[in-house]
Amino acid sequence: MNNVFVGVVTILLLIGGVLQFNGALEFEPGPADVLTTSESTDTTAKVARVIDGDTLDLTSGERLRLLGIDSPERDECYYEEARSELVALVTGETLRLVRDTSETDKYDRVLRYVYFSTMSGADTGEPATAQEEVFVNEVLVRAGVATTLSIPPDTRYRAQLRAAEAEARAAGRGLWGACE
Repeated sequence: MNNVFVGVVTILLLIGGVLQFNGALEFEPGPADVLTTSESTDTTAKVARVIDGDTLDLTSGERLRLLGIDSPERDECYYEEARSELVALVTGETLRLVRDTSETDKYDRVLRYVYFSTMSGADTGEPATAQEEVFVNEVLVRAGVATTLSIPPDTRYRAQLRAAEAEARAAGRGLWGACE
């Protein structure tokens, strides 16, 4: 009896393998078959208003705090420049919001790394050739309008942001040349 069962299973497996090999079996993945990655939790958003150099109000009604950076507050050196830089970067863009570990901070602001896409070559008059992604948090630090702020557990891009800060500081960019 056991040998008959093994024989039947073996034949079924062979038939299935032949059909799959010949393309006769089609496989449509269902929700349980799709791998979930951290990037699958990314969301998109539009900006309603820029509060300062590291905080946005989204059209969804949420307030968002850019992770890994800190910009001057109102009445601090380089506040207006930091806010203006963020306005110039994100106005009219569809943003990709990337979560690290924490969902919100103690002020109930959504915590995210922020990206938007642009076409390379578009600024040079050349035909746009490929889509490039702009990491807003890093651009602000590299421009010297924000500093790094690493608060565990949200530290995914800490090294990248610190390298951008070191470059801005060494070049005396932004607040590094104006506020010290």
